[in-house]
Amino acid sequence: MRFSSLMIAVLLVAAGTSLSAQSYTVTSPNGGDTLTVGQMVTITWTSAGVPGPLDIDLSVDSGANYTVNLATNTADDGTETVVVPNNPGALCRIRVRDNPGAAVEDESDADFTIVTPSITVTAPNGAENWTVGGNQNVTWSSVGSFGTVDIQLSTNSGGAYTVDLQLATANDGTQSITVPNNPTATARVRVRDTTTGAILDESDADFTIVAAPTITVTAPNGGETWVIGAADTVTWNSTGSPGNVDIQLSLNSGGAYTVDLQLNTADDGTQGITVPNNPTTTARVRVRDVGTGLILDESNADFTIADPSITVTAPNGAESWTVGGNQNVTWTSVGVTGTVDIDLSTDGGGTFPVSLAAGTANDGTQSIVVPNNPSVQCRVRVSDSATGLILDASNANFTITTAPTITVTAPNGGENLSVGANFNVTWTSGGSPGNVDIHLSTDGGGTFPVLLISNTADDGTQSVVIPNNPSVQCRVRVQDNATQTILDVSDANFTIAVAAPAAVTMSVGSGNPGSQSVSPGSSATALVFRLTETGGGSTYTVTSVSADITVLHPTPGVAIATIQSISLRRGSSTLGSITNGGAGWGVAGSVITVNFNALSSAITASTSADFRIVISFTGGTPPSPNPGFQAGVTSGDVNSGASVSGGPVNGGTITLREDLPDDPFAEDDDDSCELAARGGPAWPLALLAMLAGVAALVRRRRGTE
Repeated sequence: MRFSSLMIAVLLVAAGTSLSAQSYTVTSPNGGDTLTVGQMVTITWTSAGVPGPLDIDLSVDSGANYTVNLATNTADDGTETVVVPNNPGALCRIRVRDNPGAAVEDESDADFTIVTPSITVTAPNGAENWTVGGNQNVTWSSVGSFGTVDIQLSTNSGGAYTVDLQLATANDGTQSITVPNNPTATARVRVRDTTTGAILDESDADFTIVAAPTITVTAPNGGETWVIGAADTVTWNSTGSPGNVDIQLSLNSGGAYTVDLQLNTADDGTQGITVPNNPTTTARVRVRDVGTGLILDESNADFTIADPSITVTAPNGAESWTVGGNQNVTWTSVGVTGTVDIDLSTDGGGTFPVSLAAGTANDGTQSIVVPNNPSVQCRVRVSDSATGLILDASNANFTITTAPTITVTAPNGGENLSVGANFNVTWTSGGSPGNVDIHLSTDGGGTFPVLLISNTADDGTQSVVIPNNPSVQCRVRVQDNATQTILDVSDANFTIAVAAPAAVTMSVGSGNPGSQSVSPGSSATALVFRLTETGGGSTYTVTSVSADITVLHPTPGVAIATIQSISLRRGSSTLGSITNGGAGWGVAGSVITVNFNALSSAITASTSADFRIVISFTGGTPPSPNPGFQAGVTSGDVNSGASVSGGPVNGGTITLREDLPDDPFAEDDDDSCELAARGGPAWPLALLAMLAGVAALVRRRRGTE
């Protein structure tokens, strides 16, 4: 208590005022504490007999003056949370006194300190060198009590802090971080409080972040083949000066590096080595720094270490070569320099007496002409030309066969052929050349521009039509369709001549009928005419025929109505049929003209053909008197008269009546039946009657004898 308070109490007592015991006792901060500007702190006290609210003030001069009010008229509940004001100093005290009256109070027993909060980065603080991927400590000091801090990186001298190294870490003055991949020469670190971000510090000057040293193996890097005992080279790239390097070999795809190729050699990116005797197909090389062994790289994929070798890949067994053909010998090689020799065996590899190629480039392939050494036990050997010791042969036998052959037998020289004629080209073949093509030359075999037949069977014969390519220097070539290399040509020239134009003569045909009687509903041959090609040169094609049918009756209209149709026939084939009044049917007076068009009936050179005009009648009773019909053709009626001579040809008279037909040329086999059915005489019955009469006459004569 200060003297003034004591004096007041004494005066009160002296005045006879009766007061109960009243007091405050500050408990915190009560001396020795350190508070931070802006910090939330709790002021605590105890009280006795104090009737009302109180004020809380701050002194920065050990209690001489309380110039800073922290709380006014607050409840006397023993605690008050306040924000530490910005009044830093080491002579601070807190006072608690009643309000109003200010007669009861207490203050901190001793001075405490208020400090301004701060953070000071101590490392990195300028000129350091950090390496990407390395571990580094960020250190700092701080004044004041606050929570966690954020640690961030700038790569532009503090212009912006874009890289978070550690967020909300304890404010304990140190933090280990992994250097991020942000190489720069203007790096700085900033540490600041997490809550407000206002309390902070950064490196005083720039430091450097450099990329981590690297090693990258470039060869062998996968797929190569090293030859045992040969000189080879390991190459690599490096950054960041990793120092001298060790070069090692793995035989199991990098599982372990057990073979040292070169230790502690300069990091100059290349090292010549002698390939060790460690054959494998899963080799890899590793290059790593000598100092830490952590900066390294290995081949991306496996490579091969092998003995020098040659491997024949074709022919390698079961192939079939043909004498004179072109074939490729192929092989692979490892560690063979210089040229190779290629030889042939015909005894299953016992000996190789036939040289196919000597001193040829070791490029893996060689085209050869198959020699005339047919055998079913052929093998090829490829060997190095220098020593003959590095070699390989076909794994199994293959076959060399005699070349297929074709031999033209006709036309083979001296023949005389006519344009348009049919001719058989014939040949023999051996060795199954396959289907063949047949060509014609008209210049003695200089060229063969005319294709007679393509891809026809190799059966030794082919009928062709002689084309319109007249020449006295004709030859035929027969060649295989697949390769066009197996072929033969006529031995000498033959002739193709233009055939003489067809000449046709019309004459009476076999069976041209005479006069005959026919019944209604039947058919009868009215005319047979013959066309004969007499020129001996070309085929004659009948394209049209006209025929005239003369009606022998005073009433032709009635007679014409009895005709159902008129047909043109050749042998058993009907070339055309015209119904009564149909297309091609014409009537002039008592003459019917029928025109058979759009025909295509061929008569080959020097042959003949018979054509028939057949009339078919309707059924029913014929008119009376019975009508008659007679057919006729002239040379002008065939193909409009072109190239036809001879004729005309007329048939006999056909009478249409109901009595017995007597013409054996009648077309209807049922005439007698029809007549019988209509009650008319039937000639079979008449014949039987005649036979019966003859028999009776014979018996009568025998009786008289």
